[in-house]
Amino acid sequence: MTTCDSVIQLRNPAWKTALPDFMDLTNRALAEVAKRHPWDTKELCVVLTDDTEIHELNKAYRNQDKPTNVLSFPAAVETGFLIKEELFPLGDVVIALETMAREADEQGKSLDSHFVHILVHGTLHLLGFDHIKPEDAEEMEGQEVQILGALGISDPYEPLAS
Repeated sequence: MTTCDSVIQLRNPAWKTALPDFMDLTNRALAEVAKRHPWDTKELCVVLTDDTEIHELNKAYRNQDKPTNVLSFPAAVETGFLIKEELFPLGDVVIALETMAREADEQGKSLDSHFVHILVHGTLHLLGFDHIKPEDAEEMEGQEVQILGALGISDPYEPLAS
């Protein structure tokens, strides 16, 4: 079985009320991603924060003066060699509660399903996936749909029935 080492940093206590099972959801989502894209020698940090902090990060690192739902920061560690049994950082996935909750509400999705989708999306970025070019977006979204489907979550890109 593929292992998945992750650290969860809770920077906004509102997560405990809004999504009490965030730890279980995080572990299940990352385990499913790791089944398809193993990172056995890597450690992933999931940062659960708020719009204020993610706004600052988005402005500083992407020159976007607004909050966003998720940011991924790959670790910039290059050692040139691998020491057996040692974990090297894969990076950080930072998720803002308010933006994510607002999107879930606007899209008619449950908060837990949208959280898992955003987490999977951010993790795939750390694993080298992107959505700038249409063909890359198609591949990344296909990965997301497969992973979410395995977790019992419907395709987030399908339009909702009215």
